[in-house]
Amino acid sequence: MNQKRSRIFYGWWVVGACFFISLYLAGAVALGFTAFVEPIANEYGWSYAQIALGASLRGAEVGILAPLIGLLTDRWGPRRLMFGGSFLLGLGLIFLSRTTSLGIFYGGFVVVAAGVSGLSPTVMMTAVANWFWKNIGTATGIMVSGFALGGLLVPAVVRLIDAFGWRPAFFILGVGMWVVGLPLSLLVRHKPE
Repeated sequence: MNQKRSRIFYGWWVVGACFFISLYLAGAVALGFTAFVEPIANEYGWSYAQIALGASLRGAEVGILAPLIGLLTDRWGPRRLMFGGSFLLGLGLIFLSRTTSLGIFYGGFVVVAAGVSGLSPTVMMTAVANWFWKNIGTATGIMVSGFALGGLLVPAVVRLIDAFGWRPAFFILGVGMWVVGLPLSLLVRHKPE
């Protein structure tokens, strides 16, 4: 019996890992955060502008750190940054679940932003691009679609908040980031060789 073993090129495993991490990141943090605004505003009486400043700090920090993240990606490889980013993002979300003041809320977003920086498209595109000579457009397109499809998780985030409240929802999403991101980041290898 001549059995052919089908072997999947390892680069596709990297694409899959980056796809699912980006899907979770977009759904739980980037797009899912909007579901937290009203419950937090109702509990603390903070304005939407005060709450939105947290997300703005995240965006600003990610933008400021982008050149450093690019340098670290070249030096250390995507795997270390993705592992660290997954850990910090989960920690930041758990930190947000413990919010008791606006300062703690903003501090949580600083930690979240550090985690998001390690999971940025720059890091994941580098991870994918290092594995492909041909089909790089397809591989990158699949990986990037995880960010877009993350919007499909927003209704689940809303249900989580409705079922448990916003604090436990942040905690669950933080632990979820560890469950999804940490093992998947270990699949990422910097270069085929």
